[in-house]
Amino acid sequence: MRNAYWKKRKQFRIPDDQFVHFDIPLTLEHESRILQDAGFTIGKILDDTEGAAIIIAEKE
Repeated sequence: MRNAYWKKRKQFRIPDDQFVHFDIPLTLEHESRILQDAGFTIGKILDDTEGAAIIIAEKE
């Protein structure tokens, strides 16, 4: 998992000082709904060929 984490940070040029969380067990639809229910706005979803996605979300 740690290797996948660093690979994704590098692939999507995520700065070291920016917080990210990688989670595998949920579907994209479920994860998006949970984030929205918690008050986040989904800004962008980045998919990769390994079946994982990065969700960019903001909470005001």
